[in-house]
Amino acid sequence: MKIAYLFFMLVSSTMYCQNYYALDSKKEEAAPIAATEEFVGAPNFEEEVLYFNSYLLPVSRASELQEALNTHVSVRLENGDYSGNPIIMTSGQRLFGHPTITKVPNITVQAGSSNVRVQNVDSYILFNSGGVISNSTFKNIRFTPLECTNCSLEDNTFINLDRCKLNWDSRGSGYFRNNKFIRHWIHAEWPQIVVRGNSTTPSYGNVTLWVNLLAPGGHSVELENLESQTFVGLDAESWNWDNDSNKAMLYMRNMGQVKLAGLTGGNQIEYKTPVFDIEAQQLDIFGKLTSSNGGGTSGVRSGTDVVSVYDSSEGYAMENASSGFNLNAYADNETISLNQTVLSNPITGNDKTELTDFILGDESTPWANAVYEEIPDALGENWLENRMNKPDQSDYIQNLIDTKGIAELDEGVYYVGKTLTIKDEEGIVGKGTGKTAIVGLSDDFPLVTGEGNSTGVNFILSNMTLQGGSKGLRIHHLGNNLMQVTSCVFKFLVFRNQEIGIHLDQFYGFDNNFLDHLNFVDCETGFFQEVDPNYSGGETPTMMYVDKTVFYKNQFVNCGTAVSMRAERTDNLIAWIDSHFDRNTIAADLKYHKGSFFANCDFSSHKGEYIIGGSPISLYSCTFRNNSSKTIFDIREIFIEGSSFFDGLDLFTTDASIRAFIRNSKISGNLGRIDTGMLMNSSIGGSNNAQPLLINFSNGEPTILIDNQANPFPQLLVKHN
Repeated sequence: MKIAYLFFMLVSSTMYCQNYYALDSKKEEAAPIAATEEFVGAPNFEEEVLYFNSYLLPVSRASELQEALNTHVSVRLENGDYSGNPIIMTSGQRLFGHPTITKVPNITVQAGSSNVRVQNVDSYILFNSGGVISNSTFKNIRFTPLECTNCSLEDNTFINLDRCKLNWDSRGSGYFRNNKFIRHWIHAEWPQIVVRGNSTTPSYGNVTLWVNLLAPGGHSVELENLESQTFVGLDAESWNWDNDSNKAMLYMRNMGQVKLAGLTGGNQIEYKTPVFDIEAQQLDIFGKLTSSNGGGTSGVRSGTDVVSVYDSSEGYAMENASSGFNLNAYADNETISLNQTVLSNPITGNDKTELTDFILGDESTPWANAVYEEIPDALGENWLENRMNKPDQSDYIQNLIDTKGIAELDEGVYYVGKTLTIKDEEGIVGKGTGKTAIVGLSDDFPLVTGEGNSTGVNFILSNMTLQGGSKGLRIHHLGNNLMQVTSCVFKFLVFRNQEIGIHLDQFYGFDNNFLDHLNFVDCETGFFQEVDPNYSGGETPTMMYVDKTVFYKNQFVNCGTAVSMRAERTDNLIAWIDSHFDRNTIAADLKYHKGSFFANCDFSSHKGEYIIGGSPISLYSCTFRNNSSKTIFDIREIFIEGSSFFDGLDLFTTDASIRAFIRNSKISGNLGRIDTGMLMNSSIGGSNNAQPLLINFSNGEPTILIDNQANPFPQLLVKHN
């Protein structure tokens, strides 16, 4: 049943010799042609350098994994199964699986360790109790429970946890502080996220940025005794699938500050419970679309102060309305109520004092701005001249794909005169974005074409440059089946000088994929979702939806349109995180999105009609500078938190009505048009312009609700002190 449901609901500067190759038709393997020139290449990205400089342990020596870690500190693995005796990882050790995700033994991270890195693995990870485990990275982890009892975890980063259950319990001792989760997808198991703290050594500052809670047998999240917890971009679908729980999807007890932003999804099954049941000191809701669809109103327990801005679901009920204040704005309408009474005048007295303290909050350390490395330019400015009269190596690479599944290319430039075709579980892996390049001999064909005809197609592409050709990667379907591309991790790729970098070409769906360090340079369109122009509704093989996909540390430079995703069936929960949009005409041209957002992204030097246009969207901790566009947004509905706009441009310029909710943000220009919405703790027109703390807009007219002065700083993507 869950598989059937998923089918619908997933609707994630050394000199090197360059080798040239030709296919010998009398042999299965290709024969190399002698080098004709030297290939200098360019430095790889830092993470690629770490990976390729690590000691390579062959799968034939899998039993030596612990010894290899102890001896070489940093180890990388081949495509294969390294299962065996459990291993222990300590400070400074790094374990890199293959880009295809490598099965490895159970991993214990030793107490007191720091700077551990685990990446591209399928395993089980246990954190030992004792000393603090800190400043470690766990990335591209698949089917891996992460467990600890009475351990201490601080300042760790978890990136792309793919169907990984979380069970952290420090009720006896230990704590969890300032850990980041960036893209976390859990399917079926329940509860999917459990975190329990204690009062002696408090836990706080943990932030989850993008999480998909899919079809648990009971409730999804259970949190207890944490001083703070933040979820940004939370999608929950059909919880309590097996009727195993009577708790709400989000169940929290004895909490301090709880912040929920950008909630989407809903319960589509028979056994329904509410969206949340929360007991906290403060509950801050900023944009909630998640509905129980008949499972009842969410509950807020006694003693909880609530500020809720925009809730289109069945809403929430206060267990004891007199035990905590309740500011409920835009709850499926345009009214604002305070303590169950519709506001008609500015807020005064004790209510004003309490709300001012809540909205201003405590200033914490914002997440560091993303660092954008120089994009490797492996071929240099003379690449067009250099490709002339080169031999066609497409047959060589295609033979590797056809015989091995994954074509692992050495350092060098590979010139191709026709498209390379990859199918389910096939792909191409190079030696780095600066060291391996596939170059089109002409620009009238896609360099790589991904094709398939099933609902679970997975392609592998990593660590190379794709330059020239009409498109870098085109994906399309075969036959008339509903092809769904899912669980792909495209990583460390550079797309240069193409009409389209990645082209999703009229197939069924691109769902739950992770796009890591993709770079689009000098492309007419970087990422293009092409919908069947005749689509009119329902499920069709060419509808071309995109759901629950994360662009992480992507760069879009000097493109016409960096991202074109004009959906017809709504695209859900698309995120751009730590990404850079620079010198494009338009950064994002969107249509019919729900829950999509940009987080910790930078937008610079754009020059088009607008920078982001055409869809409801959210922005968290984004920065805009040096842009000369006519306006920043051509959009009808938007949520903004913790962002800075340094250009003297109007945010909104359009003939259509605009609904905007802006919090904790600095705007050097003017707002432009806002018809309905709220301005909370934000400044307009420069740092010296005093701004009231809370303003409501109705029919284009502003009303000051709290006249205390705003003091904007981010409050969602922050590290607690």
